Amino acid sequence: DVYNLHHEAGGCDADIAIRDQATDELIAAILERSGGRPMIVAGDYNLHADDPVDLEVLQRMEEQLGLKDACWELDCGSNSIDRIFFRGSANVDISVSDWSQPPEFVDEEDGGPLSDHLPTAVVVHYAPVGG
Repeated sequence: DVYNLHHEAGGCDADIAIRDQATDELIAAILERSGGRPMIVAGDYNLHADDPVDLEVLQRMEEQLGLKDACWELDCGSNSIDRIFFRGSANVDISVSDWSQPPEFVDEEDGGPLSDHLPTAVVVHYAPVGG
């Protein structure tokens, strides 16, 4: 299963509460729909791993869903708000390599960024368990 998201971007207390609630809703939906299937959960989380409140939200996703953060797995050294989480299953192994922030995602006309930050990319590897 693949999930794509874009969390609330603001920094006031209401925005923080919205991100927290959205994360709880995402966790509940994934638990209901995806069971033990392999998955990728990627997007603009608008969460900073160096902020203790945001870090708790990221860790809650990891723990409750059995996910791994590609950046943390690959020691990418970035605090990007774009994150790619993944997990395998009893039947499928999933791993990642080559974490990057591709510079080629720019506007064709002026070469400017398409967003307020560079995107995050990884190479995803998958194979049958034992295969």
